[in-house]
Amino acid sequence: MQLIKPFIHIILFLLSATIVELTSSKIWFQGFVKNVASKFHKNWRQHFFSEENPFIKNCFKLTNNGTHYNSSDFIYPMILGVGSCLVHRSLKVAHACYNSSIAYVDLLNMDYDELPGDWSYENRATA
Repeated sequence: MQLIKPFIHIILFLLSATIVELTSSKIWFQGFVKNVASKFHKNWRQHFFSEENPFIKNCFKLTNNGTHYNSSDFIYPMILGVGSCLVHRSLKVAHACYNSSIAYVDLLNMDYDELPGDWSYENRATA
């Protein structure tokens, strides 16, 4: 029994070191993917702000993720391609006038970190 006890301690130590190494590798990898995905989104935005699309100033798209904005901050009426909406003070989020649970986000004027999960997914998957 006394010979087995030090052996068990060594095994536990090696396993814990491996778990810590795997966790730090996973965190590093997630950071790498986020940086690459952010660069993809930034390049896409720069393309739309280029001379090829000089008149395009926003790109509102329907999002599946609910927003956590104060509904009283949706004050600017705007006609989007889908109908009449109220736009948030940030000018990056809108919701339908007839149904406040339907939300739209301006992909063109949002940084990658601001994108809802359903719109950041494509960049993240590509990265």
